[in-house]
Amino acid sequence: MIRDQVEIVTRYDEFQEWTDGHCKFVYRLDCEEARRHSSGWAMRNTNNHNVNILKKSCLGVLVCSKRCIFDNGQSIHLRPAICDKARKKQQNKSCPNRRCNGRLEVQPCKGHCGYPVKKH
Repeated sequence: MIRDQVEIVTRYDEFQEWTDGHCKFVYRLDCEEARRHSSGWAMRNTNNHNVNILKKSCLGVLVCSKRCIFDNGQSIHLRPAICDKARKKQQNKSCPNRRCNGRLEVQPCKGHCGYPVKKH
């Protein structure tokens, strides 16, 4: 049995597009970004039986298996697709750095052991 309960709100948070780490935010009803459930990170909705709470889980980031860098010093990191099928197709593709023979692999989000990382 899932025991998610809607809490009594005493204060609201400013919208955070790039949340980092274990965090919880409560947004105003008129916050358009929250209403659209936007996030800079690749997130997917996680099954939840309470219609008043939306949970999302982070999908990680695609990185080069050789951990190469571009000439400008930037590391290879790409946003994974939300759809499972499309995300699987992204894995093991050639690294976008032409000088590298590495493959793209998913670096999972740390922590949470697969549990949701974002609730609205």
